[in-house]
Amino acid sequence: MSASGAGSAGIALLCVAMSVAEHESWTAMVRFGHDGWLGELAYDLTYESIVNVAVAAGVTMTRDSRSHGPLVIAHDRRSLGDEFSRAISRELASLGVEVIRLTEPFPSPVVSSAITQTDAVGGIMVSGGQAPVTMNGLLLRGPDGGALPRWMLDQISEVSQSGLPVSRVGPTARVRTWDPLERYLDILEARFPLSAIRNAGITVAVDCLWGTGAGILPMVVDGDGSRTIEFRTAHNPLFPELSSLTPDVSNLERLQKIVRTGDAAIGIGLSADGCNAAILDERGIVLQPGMVSALTAWHRFHYRKQAGTIARSIGASTSIDAITRRTGVMLHELPYGYTAVCETLRETSPELAWDESGGLIMPSIGMERDGIAQSLCILSLMIDTEAELSDLVAEVHQVTGPRVLLRSRIDLAVDQSDLARVRIGRESWPDHVAGLPVLEQYLTDGVSLELGERAWLLIRYDEIEGALYIIAEAESDERASAILEAGRSMMLL
Repeated sequence: MSASGAGSAGIALLCVAMSVAEHESWTAMVRFGHDGWLGELAYDLTYESIVNVAVAAGVTMTRDSRSHGPLVIAHDRRSLGDEFSRAISRELASLGVEVIRLTEPFPSPVVSSAITQTDAVGGIMVSGGQAPVTMNGLLLRGPDGGALPRWMLDQISEVSQSGLPVSRVGPTARVRTWDPLERYLDILEARFPLSAIRNAGITVAVDCLWGTGAGILPMVVDGDGSRTIEFRTAHNPLFPELSSLTPDVSNLERLQKIVRTGDAAIGIGLSADGCNAAILDERGIVLQPGMVSALTAWHRFHYRKQAGTIARSIGASTSIDAITRRTGVMLHELPYGYTAVCETLRETSPELAWDESGGLIMPSIGMERDGIAQSLCILSLMIDTEAELSDLVAEVHQVTGPRVLLRSRIDLAVDQSDLARVRIGRESWPDHVAGLPVLEQYLTDGVSLELGERAWLLIRYDEIEGALYIIAEAESDERASAILEAGRSMMLL
């Protein structure tokens, strides 16, 4: 059976799995996250449910827009992504929504860029982000390519679960197809010294994790002197060999080996959605996300002396803070969660920003986290300084000091959630955590405790995800682990 035949058969099975009579059951399971909707294939995510939610989203964004632009529809490399995007495009066009459907699976930052390039009212991407491969969903983006505001997500959720038919917004429209990659590459060419990178004579090892970022770095890096060694590039919706679609120590052993044996100057692990990048030095050592952020900021504001500000989520490493103190650059602290981050970025317009995952947002390129841009930031630093990455890490380490950030997510049952809210909302907290004094206490988003020895602890309950997050940063892995465990103990979990 062909790939398209297999996809059609898969959709047919999903249609059988969900009848109109079951509408109330799937709408009860539709729960919107920080930037869209996620579900498990053939359970709460079916052909009917994903099309209905997408139609509610597309019509709502079109009606609420002050412009008359199109709506961008995209998909990633997960199972049935192309089939879902085609079905969504047809349904929206039949209701009068002008649709631009992207021709291939593209990374999220490329999709975000496509929205702004086409003056679209927004975008819908069939994607599970970095969630397990059994999941898929919809990422919803506004006209600037960033997350929709919370009020609009709530409105879309209400419409999708009402059970009422969505009314037309105009006469039947057409579906246009478009490839946004060339325009995205032009933006990168204007923002980074790509010619110098291509002529630098370096080898760059890239693990694509079977994701949508495959092939892009070779397009911008390979030249007369430089080359890429790229692997796990094929379109394989099973994502074999991976325990996670996020590049971390658990799935980067092969990249580490290639860096060490292939004489590579740097290793890059791209998340499957292209939003995040893990960076390895020439010895194959995986850098802490906070160090990657600090290196990027150090390059921009110390070496290049650029103007601007920096922003980071409250759950991101404070390594960035040390860079701002040394360079005199203003730091904006952002709320937790991508939706809240985007809302604040629209007000502050920093040069560089990082969310709690360590994902870099460069508003001059787009409002999406961009692992490709993050990789080029580090490559640019190496080219400008003509230094090995390990030497640059040592240099920045003198500014930031040792930093290790650990995080834990705990999914809670309903009764546990109520208890978590009560415990986080209490006014009295211990004077010491893991042997360190509590210097300051903040209760603006969960509870944040500033500790001695430049350590901190954040505990927050996410109402949207139904999960408890505990995040700790300290000067050593042992100390951060102790603080993290103390946080769990304080919540009696």
